[in-house]
Formats: sequence, C-alpha cells, structure tokens
Amino acid sequence: MKIKRVFLTVGVAVCSLVSAIAAPTPVLLIGADGFGGKMFDEYQKELPNLTRLRQQGASTTKMRCVLPSASAINWKSMLSGSPTELHGFTTWGSRSPEIPSREMGKYGQYPGIFGIIRDQNPQAFTACFYDWVGIKYLVEEKAVSESKNTKSLDEVIPLTEAALKKQPLFIFVYLGFIDGAGHEHGWGSPEYKAACIKTDEMVGKLMKAVENSPMKDKMVIMFAADHGGINKGHGGITLDEMRIPFVMAGPGIKKNVNITDSTMIYDITSTIAKLLEVKQPQVWTGRPIVQGLDENK
Repeated sequence: MKIKRVFLTVGVAVCSLVSAIAAPTPVLLIGADGFGGKMFDEYQKELPNLTRLRQQGASTTKMRCVLPSASAINWKSMLSGSPTELHGFTTWGSRSPEIPSREMGKYGQYPGIFGIIRDQNPQAFTACFYDWVGIKYLVEEKAVSESKNTKSLDEVIPLTEAALKKQPLFIFVYLGFIDGAGHEHGWGSPEYKAACIKTDEMVGKLMKAVENSPMKDKMVIMFAADHGGINKGHGGITLDEMRIPFVMAGPGIKKNVNITDSTMIYDITSTIAKLLEVKQPQVWTGRPIVQGLDENK
C-alpha cells in the first residue's frame, strides 16, 4: 500500500510539472507605419476591425516610440526589444547601425526576435512580409524561414494564408501606405484618414485569414505602429509623433482591457518572447506587457 501511494504521489508531481510547462502561443504581428495614437483615437468609430480586436483583447494608444520618432529606428526597436542606444540604428532609413550595436547576434545583427526564435526553436516556421525594402535591413533574414518584399497589397493576404498553413510560430506583416499618405498629404488629412481605414480593412482580412486557418484560436494577433506624425512629417519630439497604438488579442490575453501601465515600443518584443516561451537576451531592455496577459491561461 505504501509503495502504491509513493507511485501515486510521484505520478501526480510529474503531471503537475508537465502541465506547468506552458506551450508557446504563436503570434501574428501587424505593423502599420505612421499610424499615430492620436489618429487611432479620432478614427476609432471608422475602424471596425481594429475596434473588434481591441474589444477581444488588451490595448493602449499611449505607448511611446523611441527617439528620434522615425521609421527604421523604431521598427528595429520593435523587433529587437531595445532602444536606439543599444541596437545602434539612428536615422529614418538606416540600413546598418551608425553606432556600433552593444551586442551582435550570430546572424550578423543586434539580437532580434527572429534570431532568438531560430536559436531556441530551430524547427519553428517564421515569416516576414513587407512593402518597404527598409525592413529587410532591420530583421535577421538568415533566421527567417520565409521573407518577402511584397510589390503590392494583393500579395499580402495570399502569402499570409499560405504561411498560416505551415503552423507558424511568428509572422510579421508590415504595411507602409499610411506613412506615405501622411508625407504626401499630411497627418490628419482626408487622404491620411482613408489610408487608416484601408489599413483597418487589411487587418480585417488578416484576422479572417487566421480564423480560417489551422491557427484559429491558437494565435495571438498584435497590431502596432512605429510612430505618429505632424503636418507632413515626423522625427521630432512632440507627442503626436511619439504616441502610438498597440493592440493584442487571442489566447492568453485579457479581454476588453485598457492598458494603463507605461509601455514602450520595445516592450512589444518582450511580450512576444514571453508568449513564444523563448528567453530574451540579457541586452534587451524591453519588459512583457503583463497588464494585458492572462496568466491563468
């Protein structure tokens, strides 16, 4: 009888240990260049898909980007959990760090999310689709399973649908046309607003792609921007340029939660790493956005 009890106790302990080891939660990150937090708030009633995503998850429109409030710098921060001072990219179109990176990963760049996924989960499928060639120089392409500079929006959905069939761990989709509308017509112009609404439509199509794929109910969908803007530009130190939206929804995410904690753009990477169950490098300064995470799931 005592022996049976010992085996029963050991068995329960082993089962508890196995259940305590969380499985990775795949992530689809949708990035919209130039979609300022202020405009996100103003246009909310005309953004049905993003509004639905917010209601299904946790969000803020008060996240801040790093300075200067420009594209390459902030996409690098979003994908590598660190500010400019560490990754070294300092200008709008940086293709290599102007300041030597504090640390170099094995893929020839400052350690980013794609690199740590490949190192810690070598068999994982990852993808990166972008319509601005500048993104190519900000991701560790040697660590990405599938990477493509798309020539038109028509390519984005089919590429994502195909990637979703491969049971991906992480997909990053970059959309750049809002920024173009801002530079040409001005942030807050009718053309800029139309580009934001068009982005919402793309988000809806990507949400539907996930719902119609093997990743349904398994994948977290995130939406974020790199910076806002003012007049016909950005790169300055106004809140309209620095304030950005962030939304996440899916398994393990609290529902209809307004994130009030202080958050920075590089916290997105750390949140992704936590969901993917990969350890972030010591050099990263990002912190998981725990206010939006449901630790009971």
